[in-house]
Amino acid sequence: DDSAVNLRRLIPYLERVRCYPHVLVGGIHWAGFVPRAHWSGVRGDRCGWGWNAFSALNDYQREEGAPGAQGFKPACDSLGSLLPFPFAAGAGYVLSGAAMRFVGSSPAVRRWVEEAAGPEREALQWQKFEDTTTSYWLLFGDFRVKYLDINRWMHNGACRSNGQSLRTSGDLIRPASNKSVIVHDLKASGFAFAWEQMSPPLGVPYDHERCISLRKSEARQRRSEPQHEV
Repeated sequence: DDSAVNLRRLIPYLERVRCYPHVLVGGIHWAGFVPRAHWSGVRGDRCGWGWNAFSALNDYQREEGAPGAQGFKPACDSLGSLLPFPFAAGAGYVLSGAAMRFVGSSPAVRRWVEEAAGPEREALQWQKFEDTTTSYWLLFGDFRVKYLDINRWMHNGACRSNGQSLRTSGDLIRPASNKSVIVHDLKASGFAFAWEQMSPPLGVPYDHERCISLRKSEARQRRSEPQHEV
């Protein structure tokens, strides 16, 4: 994909949850999903959007406007959606073997796939995101899923003039650091710089000009590569 993964940081997180059979490691945006709720006007079927549980739950329980008035949006928790599954968006999922075996063998999952390919697919899959699909599959299991949130250390890569102070700030868009677990949004360029910034033991100081230079160089290289139709 378009993400750089720091295995040196990811593996210790996986070790923490190795004793749990059904595990999801990653960063979900704590956005509940209400299928076929577009009639309600609730944020295009999304509920409880936030980069952490606190902000998401505040949004999840918040009404907008007055009941009966134009533009009124009821609180998400009044429409039957529950956190954290199914969620509308997230990144960097790592599923345990038991969770993957369930997904691969469950009749409920197979039925969902068939229905999601049918005429109601727009209602079942918010913006057709694989995120929503994954969260529905896990919802069908008759087991508890241990969720390990590494959202703070998953972010989009970028060059910023104040990058040194941003690297460990928790912002969505920031340069990588040696604490980054997954650096996303590197479609056009940025892999080389992300790897360099994640190098142990302390990483290297952020160099804004080098960041811009490496990203431009990588972008030119990608544009010059032959394109193949699939």
